[in-house]
Amino acid sequence: MAHGGLPELLQQRYDENHRGRMIFTGQQLGPLRARSVHKIKELDPRFHEPLARAGLLPFALMMDGAPMEVGGRTPLPAIDEALLTGLVDRWRPETHTFHFPFGEMAVTLRDVAMLTGLPIRGAPLIVSRPAREQWKGYVADRFGVQYDGKDAGLSMSWVHGLTQFGPCPLDADENTLMQHYEVYLYVLLGGIMFCNTAGDYVVPHIVWLAAHLASHPYEPTSYSWGSAVLAATYRGLCDATQRTKRKATITGCLHLLQLWSWEYLPIFRPWVLKCYYPVHISDGIADDIRPTMGYRWIHARLRWSQQQDHGNYSRVISDLDILSADLVDWDPWRMARVKEIADGGLLASSCSRDADLWLTTCFLLYMNCVEVYSPERVQRQFGYRQVVPVPAPRDAGRAHEWSSKGGGGTQD
Repeated sequence: MAHGGLPELLQQRYDENHRGRMIFTGQQLGPLRARSVHKIKELDPRFHEPLARAGLLPFALMMDGAPMEVGGRTPLPAIDEALLTGLVDRWRPETHTFHFPFGEMAVTLRDVAMLTGLPIRGAPLIVSRPAREQWKGYVADRFGVQYDGKDAGLSMSWVHGLTQFGPCPLDADENTLMQHYEVYLYVLLGGIMFCNTAGDYVVPHIVWLAAHLASHPYEPTSYSWGSAVLAATYRGLCDATQRTKRKATITGCLHLLQLWSWEYLPIFRPWVLKCYYPVHISDGIADDIRPTMGYRWIHARLRWSQQQDHGNYSRVISDLDILSADLVDWDPWRMARVKEIADGGLLASSCSRDADLWLTTCFLLYMNCVEVYSPERVQRQFGYRQVVPVPAPRDAGRAHEWSSKGGGGTQD
């Protein structure tokens, strides 16, 4: 037993202010606020090639939604703050897993790859950049518009308000096209993939990352986007467990976290009323425009079975308390489900290309975040029996040696 009679798993430094502990002792907490954009700029087909070179095209196409028969495009699903907060309450920073009555689960590299198509193998996403205070000058020089807002970053409303960066003109020259592409990356990276506590802002390191990608649009890059997104999401979950004040936030890739929950858990999972994703994919089509498993939720009209309780935080807590293993879909990536999205099971190759890295025990990196990845604790999600007792939690104390495998932006 640890300090104060707590189980050894629970480290005092995390547990004293953990949301789950406070709820267990009878304190009334509200749901966290989601830090994610509600809309994304429509994807210009001329961005396809630079996005493909960067390894981002399958994800960008998924988040772009699909044309509907009534006009317009399918919107991004609203972030269910009650559902995600319920998951935060069961997250343990020591293990980087959710603790349910029947055992542990986690968002894995396999889930990231299958849902988003983001590559796992590659260099860690650590971008060198000029001094922090220089980013405003760069924006003014690049776009010809002075930004006088907060030092936290570019306001997303300011980005959306750049009238000259609405739909890109058909006769745009290369420089104008890349300016539009850079603004698109602000929203994709800062508003979807790496949401932060600054809220509706594109933080400086995302400004520099977008600038780098837009300045080398046709050069292949080898970033491990999948592991970076997972590292940011793990860090967001760990931080959120300690946030108990009103209007506290949860960060990371929130759409990834929500889609993961919908795939595995029956809690507030929507019904798919109408699908708009491609169902007939020929062998001759470009690989990067094949769908990912996330299409089932993004390219669809959704409805919730618990309409009267949808978004009810108390209901989420009670449903998670009684959740049993037989209600979990332990294999959401089976071929029958894949064929619902892609005829013949032809998903984007990035969904399965890095399968040899899914079970590696490693450290995930994103900028200054170093997060432990522990697939050995959630073997049931990979189709194996879980070892009991589960291995002891690992920490990032030796996160200084690069992996010799060169995969996942990881460290051994």
